[in-house]
Amino acid sequence: MPRTLLWVVLIVSATINVIGGNVDGGNKLLGAGAGILTVGCIAGLIAYHFTQRDS
Repeated sequence: MPRTLLWVVLIVSATINVIGGNVDGGNKLLGAGAGILTVGCIAGLIAYHFTQRDS
C-alpha cells in the first residue's frame, strides 16, 4: 500500500510541477512545492526498495 501511494503522489506531483511551472509564466511557489514533494516521493521509493528487497 505505501508503495502504491508513493507512486500515485509522485505522478500527480510531477504533473503539477510541469504544468504549474510552464503555464502562463508559471507559479514558482506551486512548482517548488510540487518539486520538493516529487523528490520526497522518489527518496521514499528508493528507501522502500532497499528495505524490502531480499538479501
